[in-house]
Amino acid sequence: MVSKNVLSVILLVTAFGLVLGPVSYFLQELNKSQVTVENNTQSTYNNEPQQPQTIQPIYEYYGESRGVVKSKEGLIIINAETDFGDEQQVNETIRGIDGVKNITLLNKSDNPGENGLYSYKIHLAVSPEDTEKVGYYLMTKLTEEPFKFNLDSVSVPAKVSFPPQLNVTEKNSGRQRVINLQKEVDSYIFSYTHVNQTSNFVIYVRFIGDDMNAIMAFEKSRIYMPPVNTSTIVENVTVLNITDYGAEFSTDYDTKVNSTELERALSQNGFNASVSFYPPKDTFQVKVNGSLQLVEKLNESGIKAQAFPGGAMIWVNGSLEKTMEAIRSVDPTIEYPNLTGLITIISKQPSDQFADLIPGNLTKRFLTGYVFVPGYNDTIKTKLPLGTMENEHVPANVTIQTIFGDVQHPVLVDVVY
Repeated sequence: MVSKNVLSVILLVTAFGLVLGPVSYFLQELNKSQVTVENNTQSTYNNEPQQPQTIQPIYEYYGESRGVVKSKEGLIIINAETDFGDEQQVNETIRGIDGVKNITLLNKSDNPGENGLYSYKIHLAVSPEDTEKVGYYLMTKLTEEPFKFNLDSVSVPAKVSFPPQLNVTEKNSGRQRVINLQKEVDSYIFSYTHVNQTSNFVIYVRFIGDDMNAIMAFEKSRIYMPPVNTSTIVENVTVLNITDYGAEFSTDYDTKVNSTELERALSQNGFNASVSFYPPKDTFQVKVNGSLQLVEKLNESGIKAQAFPGGAMIWVNGSLEKTMEAIRSVDPTIEYPNLTGLITIISKQPSDQFADLIPGNLTKRFLTGYVFVPGYNDTIKTKLPLGTMENEHVPANVTIQTIFGDVQHPVLVDVVY
């Protein structure tokens, strides 16, 4: 049985932190040996003694601010660690990504750290408008087998505009001061951040004595959702083979269902089945008088809820059972009109004769089998109506998801009943 959750599409990609890559390089520059500033006295040819050198102290500050990306370069910088040492295969894989113009740097070195045998520094030339697409495919390809890159950063140099003043904190002493920012600051942003987009940044500043010597900003980690486009068409699919029988049962919210025990009970009666139980996972509605008071009390208990006339919408916090206990403790008279679970059974034989062993009401019977989707050259396992025959052509709702125009496989197939 195929559901939307089975699609091999990365809908949420946790942002790889920029702090570990470019920042570490920047701080290495900051931590170089103390800078010596010579007095203005020039050397002469008569070997006159020079004035003693003045050693200026170095101070490192950091602060946070929101900034607007004004421009970005056509350059992607990658810092990563991995056990994969085939530099040529890395090169070929990156060059095969649409939008990569050239690899301007691919440096592999032995890594003394704990996240891989090798350290890679890679610079890619791309068009500024292609950094999101290229960065997405870099993250999906290089983190998979066989590469398994631990990506410290996938970043793009940019110019970012900030408010004119910033509160910063000295790294060692915690001393604070206010600094004036230039119109645009050299920064590193994520590959998927766009020009004119506003984001959060950490800003690092170096002072030599009382003079600001260097400043650089780095975008803070955030959740990224690639541009996923979804469309559904009706298309005939070909039934390749029938594999199992299936049945769905609607169960009351407070029914105790142990999938393992239910499978054992069915097995003892000669019924070999796989059981899945899906209680309400996210939200449910309740009917109650004084919903505002209920919601206020639930929120105080850490249960997210929202009132509406005559009832409340409640988000499951942790397990459903614990959420129910919290609700009953607030008001034991609450009614649950739409709160049900779903038991799905897949077996090699029809389930009708054993329906009395399964808690709940039988709501649907079906077959499962593999179908071929000719338009997208996919073979998918899905539900099929009773009576469906092998080699039959049946209409189905075929849902396609694309990222940057590329179809994500497998597609989703719901055969029309």
